[in-house]
Amino acid sequence: YYTGGIYGEFRQGGIFNFSFNEFTNNSKYDSENGANDAYLIWNEYPQSWNIDNAKYKVLKIFENCTHSNEKNVYYEFRVNNEFDISGYITSGNEEQDPGDDLEEGTDGCIFNVDQTQTIEGTKRTIKGALAGNCTDSNGYLITLLNSIHYESVTINKTEEYPVLTKGGAKDEEQNEIRTVWGVNTSAARIITLLQGNLTLSNIEFKYYQSTTDPEDDQDETIWPWNAIIFAYDEVLSFRILSVDSCIFKGLGPQIPVRRMIYGHNVQKMNLTDYWNINNYKNKIIETFEKCSSTSGKSIYVEFRVNNEFDVSRYIYVQDLKLDDIYISPEKKQNIPENEGAETVKDAIQEIINEIQESYIIVPTNEVYEESSIVVAGDKQFILQPTSTSEEESKPVLQASTNQDSLMTVSGNGKVQIDGFVITHINEDVEDKPLIEMSGNSLLQLIGITVSPNKRTKDDKGIHIEQSKSPKSSPFLSASGKQVLIDNMIMEPTSFYGCSGIILKGENEEINHSFILNISTFHVSNYEQGLQSILNSNGFTVRVFDTIFIGLLEQEGIQAQNVVNDEESCQWSTSTVHLKEGDVYFGNTTFSGLGDGALFVGAGAKVTISETTLLYGNKPSGTSGRMKNIQRNIVCDGEEDNKAELQAESESFIEKGIDGQYKESINKWVMINKDTCLLTGILSDIRTNLLYSPYISSIIAEQMDQINDLSVKVAGTSLIGCKKMLLQLKQKSTDRNEEIDTQHFLFEDYAKDWINDTEVTLDIKLDKIQLKGQVDISVVVEIEKEKYEVADIIEGGSSSTSVEIKELIPPEDPDDDPTPEDPIDVGPKDEPLEPETSSKGISSGALIGIIVAVVVVVVVVVTIPVIVCYIVMSKRSSANSKIRAGLNTKSRPKRRKQIAMDSNNW
Repeated sequence: YYTGGIYGEFRQGGIFNFSFNEFTNNSKYDSENGANDAYLIWNEYPQSWNIDNAKYKVLKIFENCTHSNEKNVYYEFRVNNEFDISGYITSGNEEQDPGDDLEEGTDGCIFNVDQTQTIEGTKRTIKGALAGNCTDSNGYLITLLNSIHYESVTINKTEEYPVLTKGGAKDEEQNEIRTVWGVNTSAARIITLLQGNLTLSNIEFKYYQSTTDPEDDQDETIWPWNAIIFAYDEVLSFRILSVDSCIFKGLGPQIPVRRMIYGHNVQKMNLTDYWNINNYKNKIIETFEKCSSTSGKSIYVEFRVNNEFDVSRYIYVQDLKLDDIYISPEKKQNIPENEGAETVKDAIQEIINEIQESYIIVPTNEVYEESSIVVAGDKQFILQPTSTSEEESKPVLQASTNQDSLMTVSGNGKVQIDGFVITHINEDVEDKPLIEMSGNSLLQLIGITVSPNKRTKDDKGIHIEQSKSPKSSPFLSASGKQVLIDNMIMEPTSFYGCSGIILKGENEEINHSFILNISTFHVSNYEQGLQSILNSNGFTVRVFDTIFIGLLEQEGIQAQNVVNDEESCQWSTSTVHLKEGDVYFGNTTFSGLGDGALFVGAGAKVTISETTLLYGNKPSGTSGRMKNIQRNIVCDGEEDNKAELQAESESFIEKGIDGQYKESINKWVMINKDTCLLTGILSDIRTNLLYSPYISSIIAEQMDQINDLSVKVAGTSLIGCKKMLLQLKQKSTDRNEEIDTQHFLFEDYAKDWINDTEVTLDIKLDKIQLKGQVDISVVVEIEKEKYEVADIIEGGSSSTSVEIKELIPPEDPDDDPTPEDPIDVGPKDEPLEPETSSKGISSGALIGIIVAVVVVVVVVVTIPVIVCYIVMSKRSSANSKIRAGLNTKSRPKRRKQIAMDSNNW
């Protein structure tokens, strides 16, 4: 099935003598990676064979054989029963093993390695430094002087002579920098540790991707293609690996690499302290605590006992160490089975009151009502069911009454609750947490379910009393040293005037920490403002593999409060509220949260990994153009205590038309630039971080009769939020206007704005100070008082031009000179009399009137001038004559003189 010729599997040695054979007409039948002539598997490398020369060793076997087709031999090598490499060869081809270009060794222990120049006392390669004999018990000290070093090296030294290799490069200002170490040819590994005590310091290990096309589909294009460090050998057993201040750099999330470090049967990786299933995670974190990683689950660990699987998990470099709770298995208290039909009262409290520490084992499928359990001093307890059980049969832990708290942990007390349902039934009690911890205490909640519904019990079993009322007290209030929540489920719960979990880092002498792993929080969207799940102030917070998800509104149920446009665009609520502390979210999902996902406040330094996702966080009660608005993050600190947010663009996604999720153009992040420091790829975005409207077309016209301007804008995400302005800009003109640009806020001039894809703006002419040719576009506020032109949908247009005309009086519709009936013009010799109409004056009559008025004015002005001339002439006669003449004149002439005198010429 694998081959038509020879199938061979070699285990623990064996000899394969083969030469001068011919293969013809062979075929493979049912194997995807079989070969026509030979299919060979080695479960370990033969002596002197390794991952680098194995291909050439197989070619040597078949060098004198003819083949029935190309790539007729398939080979595969395994290490520790795990696949290592495979490939194909064509028998008869001659390719020589390039071997090692060995540099001649020199006795000694301290060497500088320089690949750019030859200086006496230096070596070109690490191999050359290790080729000589070292007799100093401190071992080899090798310093890499170049900023970039290319080499693949195998370490095989006895435990008496350790090897320290460190980067010693310097920049132009002679400051020490890390040496970048990689390979520039197709090599399996950078370092192979067969045996020896190897320490690596101040080095950046880097992958390289070949830009040349592979000649063969077996050719590798990513170097090294097997591992950066490989520590294993089937025969040799002494291996110690120490890594200090190094960087392991991959090729990004889109280009996978196989593995960075592989270690098997390694005696020491600075990890030889007391290891067990309880503390192995801390030991791994200690190993990598000075390392950095841009990826999420960057470390995979697996432990076996007697060659059988014991435990495995992925670990984040950013994870925090856990404080141990260790109680001897002999210190165990079992609560007996309840033979009655009622709940069990204060059975756990009685044990805690009497002894210092214990495992408390309880039967499943039971309700335990407890009244104010107190764990103080140095007491420590672990509560567990008798067996791991399904959700419906988990033991239930709840307060005795609605007024009681369940548990208080203080001092150096330590409590772990594992595998319970904990009910939060307090509804009318403010500032009284269900669980409270303080001091230097430790609380671990593992595999629990938090429910707002009370449990009761009778002879028919356990019953659930549904509760929809919001809780006025938190489920947990913590000001102690450390809280761990692992694999928890919170059923839909609303909180009024508080958060579900409150973290208060009040003691500066304590490193308060909160670790949340693999948990799910169901959040009710029925009423806005009641969705706060976590409020942290002064804690170091780590959240991994956790989901915060809002419940969809049920059909037929209206949201309790409908938000207006202003409330939609500006919000301060959130599901997670953070202040004062270092916070990291890895592979966490925020979805369907109407109050928003995150609030980053004063002193909070929040990092959101690229695997964390935010989408669908839409407030309920929105409609119209606000229907698609969302709320992801608010970042707003204080001017002298800024909030810090590092986020990647790919964390913000949306569902496309095809139902697949993709990166969203709209980030729905509200930033106060004065109080929030933004880093990461998100800081490189130059558009509005809340949302980005895209324009497909703008159509503008001046309305008839009234000359108002009507502008129709089409596109996507035309939401407003007082960030969209219509810009009118005067085209170049000879007119010397003081104003050449005007802006009009969409909200003030929009008409029929019922969706986010189309809106019409009506602007009264008296609001427009520009005239003539005007360019019209849409601008968007990207930060306070800073605007940019809106983006364009591909193939669309984001601007237009229009001529703004002066106000023109409307024409009277009755001015039409064409009468409805024929006009009787009368005899030919008679002049036409203008036809009058009770409805108005014709244009001909209007012209006649204007001419008559002009004539009258001319006459009126001319007559006084003539009269004035005559009067002035008569005034030249003697006064007596004038008096005599005046006594004999008629009365009208006297009136005429008085009239002229009054004109004051």
